[in-house]
Order: sequence, then structure tokens, then C-alpha cells
Amino acid sequence: MAFLGSASFNTKLKLPKASKAAIISFIIAALYGSMIEYTQMFIPDRGFDYADVVANIGGSLTGIGLFIFLNNKATK
Repeated sequence: MAFLGSASFNTKLKLPKASKAAIISFIIAALYGSMIEYTQMFIPDRGFDYADVVANIGGSLTGIGLFIFLNNKATK
């Protein structure tokens, strides 16, 4: 989600730096993952788990890192 969001923001918003698109996308992806975990508290047999929040944030950071790496390769 973070990788695709970064690519989309970078293309559609025509931001001067890819890092702005990455930051926006990371915030959205991290908040979305945290909210999904929070809503699981209200579903029977499901629960909130901090490890899942950390995994969601780690996945977001991985997607951002991949986007920045590929974007830098494409612009050189």
C-alpha cells in the first residue's frame, strides 16, 4: 500500500521530491494499519495486537524504501 501510494502521489500530485510522496503515503498506511488493528477489538474472537501494528509499520517502511530506491534508479 505504501509503495503504490507513493508512486501514485508522486505521479498525480507532481511533487518536486519523491520524499514528500513517501512521507504522505507512510502516514496514511501507518494510520490505516493502526485503525484496522483498533477496530478488531470490536469483532468477536479478534483482538488488538501491538506486534501487528509494528508489522504494519515495518511493511510500510519497506514499501517506502523500495519506492525511494526504484525512484532514484529511474531518475539517474
